Amino acid sequence: MATPIEVLDGLEARLATITGLRVFDIVPDDGAPPFAFLSPPEIDFNLAVGRSPTRMDFEITVYVSRIVDRVGQKAILEYASVTGAKSIPAAIRADKTLGLSNTTATIATFRPLGAEEFASANYYGGLFVVSVVTADATEFERCYS
Repeated sequence: MATPIEVLDGLEARLATITGLRVFDIVPDDGAPPFAFLSPPEIDFNLAVGRSPTRMDFEITVYVSRIVDRVGQKAILEYASVTGAKSIPAAIRADKTLGLSNTTATIATFRPLGAEEFASANYYGGLFVVSVVTADATEFERCYS
């Protein structure tokens, strides 16, 4: 079973495959767009009462430049697209295990944040929720085979 830190590192590695996207495994003080950061997960220890599967829901926040509105709004949609070089869903799906045993990750939702202020600068943002399920080998095989 993977730990939250191992999953965080795995998600960071998947996001790092997107050329040009700066990735932080913590909420940064500031950043040059485009950038993304992961927040500590919400953890459901009771996915299966008395069993080992654990679900962790990580939020990935992405910010792009807001210098030109039309360009910024389209840029955030490139990260939300199902396919493409900048697609966050495609980067996660390319290795749903995140390089970990008995672990699977799926993009649960994307929500556009619109124009946002972060660290005294203006951006267009989007928020992804990635659900990660991890378990010991026996339970993972039983639940996800």
